[in-house]
Amino acid sequence: MDKGSKAGLYYIAAAILLPTAVLIVLIAWGTSLSNAFLYGIVAYAVLPPIMLAAYFLKNKGPVQRAMSRVPRIIIAFTGVMLAVCVVGMLFTLGSESVSAELNAGDLRVEAPFVDESVQYSDISKVELRSGVSYGSRTAGYAGDSMLSGNYRNNEFGSYKLAVHRSTDECIIVHHNGGTLVFNLDSLSKTERFYLDLMQVRGA
Repeated sequence: MDKGSKAGLYYIAAAILLPTAVLIVLIAWGTSLSNAFLYGIVAYAVLPPIMLAAYFLKNKGPVQRAMSRVPRIIIAFTGVMLAVCVVGMLFTLGSESVSAELNAGDLRVEAPFVDESVQYSDISKVELRSGVSYGSRTAGYAGDSMLSGNYRNNEFGSYKLAVHRSTDECIIVHHNGGTLVFNLDSLSKTERFYLDLMQVRGA
């Protein structure tokens, strides 16, 4: 194999392995599948084109580039993986739920298009309320059973939302970075989590 062929293989390997590694690491870290696929879309949309641009800069001759299979392989692989991630995200959106954890130093809430970590020291106020007007979605998900992502209303302005429609009550966390509104898949779980959060904060 000549030097040029080896270099082409390196570009192909980088374009394949880098975004795939991002996706695998996110899933291994426990990121929700819908969010992992979302970040995967970003990785496959950004990293392979960077490798392709680097290849074109390295091989400036039009004849040499036209004869090479490297761009075609990178473009084909990127298209396939983008489609896989989009389908995977759409498939998992309907089956996802809101998850919330009280870690040693922070509150973690995950849902489709939501991956929030709020330090307890940054929280100024926590409320448990019902009948909240969630306003309109600016970027995120609005399904039959769940609302999540970036929303906006008259009370909070722009804020993060992750709620099950079937649970009327929600927990409102006011913190230095804005407002986070979420609940769990039942009233009892939401109320229990609110009490646990208040206890962790020492309120």
